[in-house]
Amino acid sequence: MVGKRGYLTELVVPVATAADPDSYKKASRTVRWALTWKADAASPEWAFPRPRGQWRLRRRPATDRTAGPDRSAAAVHMRYCLKDLSRLIFRRSFCRIRLVMSTIGIFMQVIFDKYLSSKLEQWADRANLGGEFQNLCRQLDMAKAILMTLKGSPVMEEGIWQLVWDLKSSAYDAEDVLDELDYFRLMEIVDNRSENKLAASIGLSIPKALRNTFDQPGSSLFPPFKKARPTFDYVSCDWDSVSCKMKSISDRLQRATAHIERVAQFKKLVADDMQQPKFPNSRQTSSLLTEPEVYGRDEEKNTIVKILLETKFSNIQNRYKSFLVLPIVGIGGVGKTTLVQYVYNDLATITCFEVRAWACVSGFLDVKQVTIDILQSIDEEGHNQFISSLSLNNIQTMLVKKLKKRKFLIVLDDVWSCSNWELLCAPLSSGTPGSKIIITTRHHNIANTVGTIPSVILGGLQDSPFWSFFKQNAFGDANMVDNLNLIGRKIASKLNGIPLAAKTIGKLLHKQLTTEHWMSILDSNLWELRQGPEDIMPVLLLSYQHLPANIQRCFVFCSAFPKDYSFCEEELIFSWMAHGFIQCMRRDKTLEDTAREYLYELASASFFQVSSNDNLYRMHDLLHDLASSLSKDECFTTSDNLPEGIPDVVRHLYFLSPDHAKFFCHKFSLIEYGSLSNESLPERRPPGRPLELNNLRTIWFMDSPTISLSDASDDGFWNMSINYRRIINLRMLCLHHINCEALPVTIGDLIHLRYLDLRFSDIAELPESVRKLCHLQVLDVRSCKNLVKLPTGVNNLISIRHLLVDASSKLLAGYAGISYIGKLTSLQELDCFNVGKGNGFSIEQLKELREMGQSLAIGDLENVRNKEEASNSGVREKYRLVELNLLWNSNLKSRSSDVEISVLEGLQPHPNLRHLRIINYRGSTSPAWLATDLHTKYLESLYLHDCSGWEMLPPLGQLPYLRRLHFTGMGSILSIGPELYGSGSLMGFPCLEELHFENMLEWRSWCGVEKECFFPKLLTLTIMDCPSLQMLPVEQWSDQVNYKWFPCLEMLDIQNCPSLDQLPPLPHSSTLSRISLKNAGIISLMELNDEEIVISGISDLVLERQLFLPFHNLRSLKSFSIPGCDNFMVLPLKGQGKHDISEVSTTMDDSGSSLSNISELKICGSGISEDVLHEILSNVGILDCLSIKDCPQVTSLELNPMVRLDYLIIEDCLELTTLKCMKTLIHLTELTVLRSPKFMEGWKNLVEESEGSHLRITASLKRLHIDDLSFLTMPICRTLGYLQYLMIDTDQQTICLTPEQEQAFGTLTSLKTLVFSECSYLRSLPATLHQISSLKSLHLSSCESIDSLPHLGLPGSLERLFIAGCDLLRDKCVEGGIDQHKIAHVRETILA
Repeated sequence: MVGKRGYLTELVVPVATAADPDSYKKASRTVRWALTWKADAASPEWAFPRPRGQWRLRRRPATDRTAGPDRSAAAVHMRYCLKDLSRLIFRRSFCRIRLVMSTIGIFMQVIFDKYLSSKLEQWADRANLGGEFQNLCRQLDMAKAILMTLKGSPVMEEGIWQLVWDLKSSAYDAEDVLDELDYFRLMEIVDNRSENKLAASIGLSIPKALRNTFDQPGSSLFPPFKKARPTFDYVSCDWDSVSCKMKSISDRLQRATAHIERVAQFKKLVADDMQQPKFPNSRQTSSLLTEPEVYGRDEEKNTIVKILLETKFSNIQNRYKSFLVLPIVGIGGVGKTTLVQYVYNDLATITCFEVRAWACVSGFLDVKQVTIDILQSIDEEGHNQFISSLSLNNIQTMLVKKLKKRKFLIVLDDVWSCSNWELLCAPLSSGTPGSKIIITTRHHNIANTVGTIPSVILGGLQDSPFWSFFKQNAFGDANMVDNLNLIGRKIASKLNGIPLAAKTIGKLLHKQLTTEHWMSILDSNLWELRQGPEDIMPVLLLSYQHLPANIQRCFVFCSAFPKDYSFCEEELIFSWMAHGFIQCMRRDKTLEDTAREYLYELASASFFQVSSNDNLYRMHDLLHDLASSLSKDECFTTSDNLPEGIPDVVRHLYFLSPDHAKFFCHKFSLIEYGSLSNESLPERRPPGRPLELNNLRTIWFMDSPTISLSDASDDGFWNMSINYRRIINLRMLCLHHINCEALPVTIGDLIHLRYLDLRFSDIAELPESVRKLCHLQVLDVRSCKNLVKLPTGVNNLISIRHLLVDASSKLLAGYAGISYIGKLTSLQELDCFNVGKGNGFSIEQLKELREMGQSLAIGDLENVRNKEEASNSGVREKYRLVELNLLWNSNLKSRSSDVEISVLEGLQPHPNLRHLRIINYRGSTSPAWLATDLHTKYLESLYLHDCSGWEMLPPLGQLPYLRRLHFTGMGSILSIGPELYGSGSLMGFPCLEELHFENMLEWRSWCGVEKECFFPKLLTLTIMDCPSLQMLPVEQWSDQVNYKWFPCLEMLDIQNCPSLDQLPPLPHSSTLSRISLKNAGIISLMELNDEEIVISGISDLVLERQLFLPFHNLRSLKSFSIPGCDNFMVLPLKGQGKHDISEVSTTMDDSGSSLSNISELKICGSGISEDVLHEILSNVGILDCLSIKDCPQVTSLELNPMVRLDYLIIEDCLELTTLKCMKTLIHLTELTVLRSPKFMEGWKNLVEESEGSHLRITASLKRLHIDDLSFLTMPICRTLGYLQYLMIDTDQQTICLTPEQEQAFGTLTSLKTLVFSECSYLRSLPATLHQISSLKSLHLSSCESIDSLPHLGLPGSLERLFIAGCDLLRDKCVEGGIDQHKIAHVRETILA
């Protein structure tokens, strides 16, 4: 501390805590020394914080003070005494301060990029603020230079922490005042536009003659805003106040930098003879297992080992001849290295590879050093001490000799860069095919770049193994205490399955197995706990340090979101833009493009987890902790309880519930009028300094999943007016789900506001003051159901980039009615602009929107009179435009075709356009830029809707990047043929993936072209509501032609096309897995999905028609259903070249195109013929279950092609008499035969055939379900010794059992369950039932004629008896009944 006379009286230095006695004593000895040091008398008294673990060095009394010439000696003496102490504190504080310095330096660079431009500088000169502006710039430049110089210096310690944050606070204030100046610059532009005066001399475009006048010293036309006030009330500007503010901030910056520089010089005195500790740039790993036991990674380990042992991979295009690259990707600390060590030392891996090598890359990919590490890992020859002096060529030549014709496995651990990757791989091609390289990395981009096998994505451990690992680290060999076990589980749940986090926290917990210690860790944030360089937070910090500086700031801001928050892409991009984190210096990129690149980089580096279902991003909890530690209390999210203490340095506030919002607004007096009940809001004084409202940059009222903010309307809270003047520095305001009808007028005072999010709110109108928000970039009013219009002056929002409304909302009409929309020169998308005839609505308004970078929709084009007027829209110059929609009004009948042709010609877009829609166009021809010229060569999608006059389609097949093509309502198209496909070297839709025809009433034919393979990448084909269509290019679908169309087709949908003469064989390819045909020619219905096919023909066909089905192209089906229809037959497709169908299916088994991989198959329908059934079963391999139902045409069943069958179901096959399935039935365990009376005959013949062989049919049968008791008298019953379940179902013939049937029951020695169901005429149960000693359960259901139990009773083993719908029997079994004694021993009896 500097006293009044400028002498250093106190110096705060951190030391080891009292928990370390040795360090404590050493520190105590050193703090007794003192030093007198003259400081700048003009400097204020320094105030250092005194956190836990710090001592104060106080000056000795004046009589002992060294002064004058002895000052240097005292300094040396002090330096000597503080030497040991500095060593204690340095290692802990160095990295943290360095990162903070870097973060503040990045922030200052953002200020430079945003505000220190020629535009603002010239404007400040004209405002007579040039001196203050230049001085502030110099001080910011000096502060940035000092911070960037000292960020790696060993003098950066905790002692100047507060000074650093004071400097950052001053930088924030500097940003605010510069942003305020920029606001008034923009406001002047708006004012000049509204008054339409001085437009040639003031604004962004200043004539050269006047610009030269401005640049002369002392020249100034007039200060801004001295002319007449505009039509609405702008925010007033006190120029004297602004000038004073700029001077004050400059002075604060100067003092802060001076203080930091002085303290840094002093600390250098006491540390200049102390060696700076070395922090290694990279970690080192080895192939040896570092963990005695690996928890919860068996599945991943087996997957990787299987990949390593595999020699053939399908659908993999390998760019290397002899090896494959397998990436393993995950965040730091997830256990990538440990898992690979586990795999590397697996016995199967050791046996498979002749050569194994391990190299830790870690950091920059040094090809020479990594090659040396691989050599040294192979044998001792690589350990030559002179090897590092050899050239890279000699070293790689040595490696070639070591790997030549040998199968190798190389692990490259901790890869951070893929530069020079091909150079590293050059000598590896000498190995034997089948060799593998494993890389571990945190970056998905690296994995995608170098990997040749799909990456193994490593996530956190499952709960059970993670708890075992955590428990091992926390308790060790100590006995587990119940209360610690409960606390430990709570701590473990916060770590999200990350092993390194469990190890880090476990070590801390293990030091003291006490409740107090464990509770303190539970209540602490992870970054607040003391950790070593190999613990979790330093490991994650390494990922952060590898990020570019501009992306680091974006990541740190993400701590403003609560944990587990899932945010969409645009939400995060808009937030970054609002806070000025995105600066784009390239003309060909927008802010949004740059922000999107930042986001993808963070996702690639595993900072974000991306959900594939909804494309939402989520930050891992540990990375959220890292971001929170780096933001240093700038971001605050309210907890479950009311926010008691909000730190004074908070700049981003996030409220999770309405109660938090109410508490905040009440406590800080943000309510402008009205009263708020205080009954539920107790007075709570937050500790420390109060929150500075002017510091706030973000306020986010987010709807809770359980409590809607609308709940807060009960006390009228949201209907009160919030005084936004008290939070004037806001950049981002999100008011989701608020239940109020209007925002207060003071919203216009937020001159810095860039992002206003009102989604899902009940707001009915926006105040006119919104148009004063000249900095506003994003206004989001989607899902605001009550909002029907925008303020009249919204065209003054000259910085607006995104004005977001729902496409179907009532507000869209008002959105389209913004007059003079050309003033919004920064607009990136315009979902609806309706051309009008009045002032401010002409198509020329679009000319000024040169920054349009996303979508543009132009409606009411019938109001454009000619080509010249259409050309004035400037559509051709919008090089950033991605999507263009052109719409005419369909309700107007009197429209000129020639005029519309010329207008469309004049709306030629820029060649960069990606997506185009043309709707309700009545012209008869295509525009030249879409036909003969094909100017739009980069089109990816084209939609032509209700263009009823269009007579001939342009040669769209020549568009090289077209992926989606839709034709709807093209009423004048009669035929489609070569004119669409194009001609020359590029034709036939080389990249088209989706083709859609709909409601084309006059379309009759689709003609093919011989000897050309068109639509090579088409995935989806849809034809709907084309009643006149008769011809498809059937020949081009067939396997018999050399130039087959649609080879990759996956989905076919044809509906309501009854005139089709012929359909191609479907599916024509094994890739076609989804078919939907409805009312398509002879087909009434054909549905094919991944598991089922249903085919039904038109029932009233006059002539017999046939559909050929190529069964060899069906894969993974579980169900065939073909209902029968007169004059309609489904036949297998015979004769494919030299092979018949069975031969084709056999040759294709290896590629997975047959049904060999399914486990269950259902076949049903009266349309199933014997040929069809045979063809289906010919393509089937091993089955668990085969079900054949309702197939009256089938007379024989041949199962020989199947190797094994476990469960066979035969139902309603009335003519089935022949079985050829002897080998298949050997392994049968379940059999169901119902309503198939001739099956018994076939079964009998099959048994007789097998008697002479050694095969015992159904010897393994355990479950039997039949409807005819005569089945039991067949010889098969002799082989049912293992039967455990027998069900007699719906036997309507048997009245009494024959002696043969009685005897058959006696042979069922293993039977456990016997069921009689709906045997209406059966009068008695088997008399020998008591002999089945294994029987456990007897079920009798709806057997009305059974009136008693067997005379000799039931077996003593019976445990469960169920009787339902057997009234006669039930009456005898109830208590007091004559058969009640026969069931007394049964444990469970149910009588219903």
